[in-house]
This record gives sequence, C-alpha cells and structure tokens, in this order.
Amino acid sequence: GLELFGFDVLVKYNNQNDGAMSTGNRGSNRDDRKDKEILVVDVNYFPGYKEVPNFPSLLAQYLTQKAVESRLRNNFDGP
Repeated sequence: GLELFGFDVLVKYNNQNDGAMSTGNRGSNRDDRKDKEILVVDVNYFPGYKEVPNFPSLLAQYLTQKAVESRLRNNFDGP
C-alpha cells in the first residue's frame, strides 16, 4: 500500500474571543483563538520533500526498516 505521501492543508480559525489583538508577551492574536478547522485540499502520491528537515536521512532509515522487515518476513515464511 501507499505509505509515503504528501498532503496540502488549509487551516481555518473560528471563534475568536473578542477579535482584539493581543499585546505584551503573548504575541499575535492567534493565541486568543479557540477553535481551528484543518481541511485537506490535496493528497500527493509523489510529493516533494524539500521542506522536510533531514529528509535524506529519514528516507534512508525508512527504506532500511522496510528492507529488514522484508528479510525477516521472508525468513519466517520458510522456503
């Protein structure tokens, strides 16, 4: 099955407390927002990974894990 894929999302913020901007150490008014809705707008079966930190290393780990799992599965299944 498909195990590596990408997706694009939109985040919609709802129910702001009073719409006023926060001040002081709290930063932007995003801290005052209570609810958010995440909408998946696209799923990619062959996405780009340029924004994934350490992607080459993560991909190597993933492929190694799959190779080991395959080897173990074949050894237990017998000839």
